[in-house]
Amino acid sequence: RQHALEHLAGLVALAGGGHSLLIYNAGTDVVFVALGGSGVTATSSSLNPSTPVLAGGMLMIECASSVTYAAAIANTGTATVFFTRGNGTFY
Repeated sequence: RQHALEHLAGLVALAGGGHSLLIYNAGTDVVFVALGGSGVTATSSSLNPSTPVLAGGMLMIECASSVTYAAAIANTGTATVFFTRGNGTFY
C-alpha cells in the first residue's frame, strides 16, 4: 500500500497479511517509521528517533500479525513511502 506523507507524521493501515513487511522510501530524504496499533506515531527526534529508512532505501522486517498500522515522518519536505506486507525473507 502506498502512503504519501508530508513533514507532519502520517498514519496508514497495513493491508494484506503475512509475517514480513517491506518498507520502500521512494523520496529524496530520510524518513522515520514506527509500527503498532492505531495510536502509533513516528518521531525524528534526536533523543529517541523511530527507525530510519534512507532516501531510495528499502527495509524488510519481520512483522507480527498484531501490527496493523505504520506511521512515518519525513525528515524535511515530503516523501512517498510504500508499505508492502507478505511472506518472504529477502527483496
